[in-house]
Amino acid sequence: MTVKKQDKSPDLLGLESFGLSENEAAVYLYLLARGVEVGGSKIAIGIKLHRQYIYLALPKLISLGLVEEVAHGKQSKYKAKPPIQLEKIAKRKALEAGELAEQLKKISKVGYEQDFEVVQGIPAIQQYEIDRITSVPEDTEQYFIGGASQGFFDMMAGEYEREYAPIANQKKLKSYYIGYKDEYKVAENAQVLDRQHFEFRWLPTFPKGVVNIMIMNDTVSFYTFVNPPILYVVTSKIVAENLKRFFMMLWNIAAKNTSLS
Repeated sequence: MTVKKQDKSPDLLGLESFGLSENEAAVYLYLLARGVEVGGSKIAIGIKLHRQYIYLALPKLISLGLVEEVAHGKQSKYKAKPPIQLEKIAKRKALEAGELAEQLKKISKVGYEQDFEVVQGIPAIQQYEIDRITSVPEDTEQYFIGGASQGFFDMMAGEYEREYAPIANQKKLKSYYIGYKDEYKVAENAQVLDRQHFEFRWLPTFPKGVVNIMIMNDTVSFYTFVNPPILYVVTSKIVAENLKRFFMMLWNIAAKNTSLS
């Protein structure tokens, strides 16, 4: 039986969208409307479908629990179960889908994609930072594992002051910075720093160096303040989440510094 979509009843279309074939849906609707036990031949006559297709549809309906088979000697008759059974099937499928998804996560590499780019030189890095801060939503947070803030401010000062800082302040960009004990003095001396949204902590043995790491959303940025300065950006949700957990571990054991408040 093949019926054009525009000629199908809403009930038939609904059952098909639920996952039943056209024939399965037609058999269930017929039995549901009869409400009594009906033999396969009578079902075939009732929905004008060859018995072959009836007996192909019935096993699926029985396995789903939508139809009950009732023995009458050597023959069988069939009776529809209440429509509430559809809700039970949906709940069971949702549970099974959740369990399957958890199993597939163990082998799936989807969601662990990563991208990588390199930005080289002061003008290129300045423009990259301005473009990035322009695109982020308000109240975005960034987490720094520092040690090289002097290099950052030396590199960014001019462009940072003229373009970057107003955008960051408008968007209330929040910065959390871990560094060495006296590194906050570098930040205090930076005229472009928005102290209202900047929090600094230090670790006693934190080394001074030429590399800073910054985590923002799904990106991890590695700044190397050598000649020329280079910015390496890894875009990966799983990498960013893991490194943020590492940052928070350091943050929780670091000493607070209130000089920037």
